[in-house]
Amino acid sequence: MEICIGLLNCTIVYICCQWKRSRYNVVLSQMMDILNDFGKFAEEQDIAWLRYQFSKCLLIGTFYFAVIVIVDATYYWKAIVTVCTTGAYFLPSAVQFLSLLQYAYVVVFAYRKCRTINSILLAIRYSLRSNYKSYCPTIRSLRKQHMLLHRLVFQVNRDFGVLIILAVFSVLVAISITCLEMYQYTHQKAITFSTIQYVIYSALWVLMYVCKLLIVLIPNHLMVNERELTGMLLQGLPLIENNEFTYETSSFSRQILLQKGPYTANGIFVLDLTLLVHIFGALATYLVILIQFDQSARTRF
Repeated sequence: MEICIGLLNCTIVYICCQWKRSRYNVVLSQMMDILNDFGKFAEEQDIAWLRYQFSKCLLIGTFYFAVIVIVDATYYWKAIVTVCTTGAYFLPSAVQFLSLLQYAYVVVFAYRKCRTINSILLAIRYSLRSNYKSYCPTIRSLRKQHMLLHRLVFQVNRDFGVLIILAVFSVLVAISITCLEMYQYTHQKAITFSTIQYVIYSALWVLMYVCKLLIVLIPNHLMVNERELTGMLLQGLPLIENNEFTYETSSFSRQILLQKGPYTANGIFVLDLTLLVHIFGALATYLVILIQFDQSARTRF
């Protein structure tokens, strides 16, 4: 089942990437338009930061996969088995990891720009002068950029929705199978070096599956928190008897209110950290059922 899910993941990733190929240019053009609004210095600074952080993620991911391959090779001590497991397990996981990393890149970009908007609003809050009309163009521009960022994340979640749903499903099944195998292998057995090695190997796989979920959930969680902080900063601006300034701040507040709510994967489940609680709760239920079936099968035969 795990091999079939891995092959299905690769197939779906390839089909969806080919299907949504035209969307890549659209998303990139939207990102460049947002960067141009913030100025050349902010553009170079953000691109450098994103390139550094995601290059670091790629390096850590490559090192982690290499550690799992080494542990797998030392456990079996067979070149053919190692090559087969690498092709059947590691390559599909690497393809899925890279596809989710593309998704996280766009959401983190939007989070960073939303954070910049909040820092500008905070500076306006502490630097208001008597000439309130001069702040109206800045607030109007920030409102437009904030709307573009929300729309960008919404569209990316819609485009990557199928891949995210499949990733969550595959992680749920794979962790269940891996934990059941750990239970079967260690149940009523003496603790040996081989047992410890197998537990470490399985734990590395489980951690890798959890990291796939975190790649999706953490950027969305940060984006939602930063978006809600924008509304709090707007409410913190002093009440000023200036019609244009009041109109701009109230329009921005209404926009934030209409955008309120978490992001979803095609409306099927919410993309925030509470999803981890639901997944671990489902895993506990599935594992109890699988262990009971395993014990009943042992006692029967």
